[in-house]
Amino acid sequence: DLVFVIVPDARWFRVDEQSRQQVATHAAKLQQSLKPHGISVIDLSAGIAAKYGETPHLAYARLAGHYGHFHEQGYAAAAAELVQSLRAKHKLNL
Repeated sequence: DLVFVIVPDARWFRVDEQSRQQVATHAAKLQQSLKPHGISVIDLSAGIAAKYGETPHLAYARLAGHYGHFHEQGYAAAAAELVQSLRAKHKLNL
């Protein structure tokens, strides 16, 4: 099975509602475009948001005033979410 993994960057967790809505719309369009091809999607943003609660941007390293890439703990949280999703949705024994 082919699985498409959405790895969110820090912009997915912006405070303003308009930015969050744009991200949600984009993610939904992406998932809809893959569905007819039988490609399943794992979106890691829910796991990051669950782990970091009100401050999911803290899963990312702050570089020159911007958050873009995960730091070590952020990558660990993303990996844990990916493994959990693969086990649950795809019955993989990892």
